[in-house]
Amino acid sequence: MEQNGIVAYRENLQQVVDKYGDFLGEEASRLGAEHGIPTAEKLQADLVAIAEEERLLRIGIVGRVKSGKSSLLNALIFGGKSVLPKAATPMTAALTALSYGDAMQVEMEFFTRGDIEDIAAKAGEYERLLKKKTDELLKKQKSRSLTNLRGSVSPENRERLQRRAEREMRDNHPVLVASYEQHGKIKSSGVSVGSLGERKVLNLSGDLSGLQDQLKEYVGADGKYMPFTKSVNIWLPQENLQDIVIVDTPGINDPIQSREARTQEHLSQCDVVLVVSPSGQFISDQDMELMDRITSKEGIRELYVVAAQVDTQLFGSAKAENDGQLDRVLDHIVEQNRDQLETVIENLKKNNPEVGNTYDQLLEGKGRIIYAAGLCESLKLRFEEQDGWDEGMAHVWRNLQEGYPDFFTAEAALLNLDKLSNIAAIREKVDQVRGEKDRIIEDRIGDYLQDKGQALRELNAGLLRYVGERQAEIEGTDVERLREQRKELETSLEKVAFDIEEAQEESVDSIEKSMKGELNKRIEEEKRKVADVIGSTRGTRPEEYEVGILFKDKRTRDLQTIRTNAVVKHLSNFCEDRVEEIMDKIQEQKKDWRQDLTSRMTKVLRAHFSDDKLEATMIRRAIKKTVEAIDIPNFEFENRMPSELKAQGVLEGDEAEEFFHAACDHAGDICRSLKKEGRSYIGRFTVDMKRMPLAHLLLEGLQKDIAALENAIENKEMELKRIGLIKGELDSIKEAA
Repeated sequence: MEQNGIVAYRENLQQVVDKYGDFLGEEASRLGAEHGIPTAEKLQADLVAIAEEERLLRIGIVGRVKSGKSSLLNALIFGGKSVLPKAATPMTAALTALSYGDAMQVEMEFFTRGDIEDIAAKAGEYERLLKKKTDELLKKQKSRSLTNLRGSVSPENRERLQRRAEREMRDNHPVLVASYEQHGKIKSSGVSVGSLGERKVLNLSGDLSGLQDQLKEYVGADGKYMPFTKSVNIWLPQENLQDIVIVDTPGINDPIQSREARTQEHLSQCDVVLVVSPSGQFISDQDMELMDRITSKEGIRELYVVAAQVDTQLFGSAKAENDGQLDRVLDHIVEQNRDQLETVIENLKKNNPEVGNTYDQLLEGKGRIIYAAGLCESLKLRFEEQDGWDEGMAHVWRNLQEGYPDFFTAEAALLNLDKLSNIAAIREKVDQVRGEKDRIIEDRIGDYLQDKGQALRELNAGLLRYVGERQAEIEGTDVERLREQRKELETSLEKVAFDIEEAQEESVDSIEKSMKGELNKRIEEEKRKVADVIGSTRGTRPEEYEVGILFKDKRTRDLQTIRTNAVVKHLSNFCEDRVEEIMDKIQEQKKDWRQDLTSRMTKVLRAHFSDDKLEATMIRRAIKKTVEAIDIPNFEFENRMPSELKAQGVLEGDEAEEFFHAACDHAGDICRSLKKEGRSYIGRFTVDMKRMPLAHLLLEGLQKDIAALENAIENKEMELKRIGLIKGELDSIKEAA
């Protein structure tokens, strides 16, 4: 059924229901709720929303600082102009979203007071640990200085030990280091936090140079407001951004916990994720930490790895082994990168089985690794503007001309710069996903039309069935016998009500026992699994240390590590999955309970009234209306991740152990809280369902139905004529559909 057809179908049915509202209204409402049928306006709005929601292509960019992300984006979006500043450190890397807008506009979101307090606390922790580490090194140095009777340390050695302590902090506590540096920038900025507000919007005019100047102030390494900028949204009136959102994510070691959470949220919504890794240090440990943000659970459709800055690897052994032939050198580099990627992912899956199939598509064929050189695209696009090249562009050009003079002559330069940049290959992959999204839009709209079309047919058939039943009742029921039935019901009300209430209580007790048993079973099963999943994120790395005073000896030991991004992701998924499973099971059991309650109530009425005393159709309809009208609230649960379990990259040593135990404790807390909240929900459900006056509602409905039927029989000729008209109109709609 086409879009216009299904909307017209709904409108026509609604017109009949409105026209005969006193006859069809209540049954139409019940059937509409049962089959999930929206209004014609809502149908139209849903179809538009599906198309709009799916049309926007979301592209995520993941890469560590200085991986070539900025050059790549400048080449992709800004014609090679250096609009996006390059991040010097994790603290200068704001979360940036680029999308289409009718006018150039930039929105900066600043850190909250809570964010800044968190940075200050981490900076204080850095200073405390640095002092502790420095004191330990000084103490060790003094104990070794046998020739120094005073046991003092010279200023030169003290400074050397201080630098060593700082290096160890940078290696082992990168988040604290980033926080310390960020806090220092905040203090020296001279900017009052209170003067900034939550966000600032800039409406710009002119060319991209104005945007470039403004961005430097907020996200440039030396920008006045850089220390306070949390994220940036940029809207540009550029055709290449139509129906696209590009999200450039910060690197690892983000000192801002709230921004890290938002980064993961953005990535979970992406259709394509490009993992940008410099070709010379391809898929390092830092890249794998960043990739912990990516999970197959959220349904990221396509994942690619961009081997960036490939121009820096064209020299040395790669060139010598391939006789300086540019195409062969490129193939050689890509092959090396592919081997590295396969090795890393296979080892990751072997050592961390919880990864599952998240990265499997990266191993499918050659097309998943795309080499690129963003600066070469800039050189190509601005080839006639060489006087305006910055030092970085000029340096790349000199290297290419000196290393490959035959390939970068005036005649061949543009062709080979294009080959090195390889931006067209990235655009091709994005276009493939866009085509896939167009197909997905068609499929989703088709599924929606099929689903709602079937629901409307069910509504039409249900109304015809109801009209037929009413006709049969009017034609086949003796009015005098009906009056006797009404009197019989009135005299038996108290006894019938008592038996219905008893059946209601027994039914609720039965479902309560079933729900509690299922809840306990589910949680106990999952509690045993989660510790294994968290444990799989642990690892070790070798660490050298010295022993002895007179005679030093170097030894190696394994240092415990843990991938905190992966732990946080698994805990969040664990909680989300368990809540979803419990909610699904509760929904299933609520459906079973409605059926059980219907069966018990039917038996009660059958015990009191034989078929000749009360119409079977009337009983069934009254019970169905009563049971379906019961409003049962959904189970809800919110998982609050404790502050000590925010993602912090890879931790080592004591910190890794503390994080692991905190994660296991939190997993246990989730299970205990789920059990507690689940039992509380079941308790509330039990009390509410037992208090519900079902006997009164059912018997009142029966009396109302008998009175309505009695009135219809008394006006039999007119009522049957009306029913004939309704059937005719409903049949016409059915045939037209």
